[in-house]
Amino acid sequence: MSVLLLETTGNKSGRPRSVGLFHLERDAPYFVVASYAGEDRDPAWAKNLRAEAKATVTIAEQSLPIVARILEGDERQAMFRRFVEADPAYGEYTERTTRQSPVFELRPEGS
Repeated sequence: MSVLLLETTGNKSGRPRSVGLFHLERDAPYFVVASYAGEDRDPAWAKNLRAEAKATVTIAEQSLPIVARILEGDERQAMFRRFVEADPAYGEYTERTTRQSPVFELRPEGS
């Protein structure tokens, strides 16, 4: 896994918010998990993406606008398994909480 910088718009403040996240890639989209290390609440960046799906991703000094989508059902399960394979800590996080960590697809805008 590698790190991307996700810039969202604060859902309350309206201000830009940035966070570094581990991600997986599959062709064009990037995938991130809002695990919050097993906390019983979503991280702020996930709340921001739910309120406004458009954001910006920076990888290797290249920024691009993206549109976020929450994966559901089998699609979510398959991608979450890939995260656990890449880093078993994601599996441990599920033992710390009763919520299901959202998995987001970050697709370049217009694709």
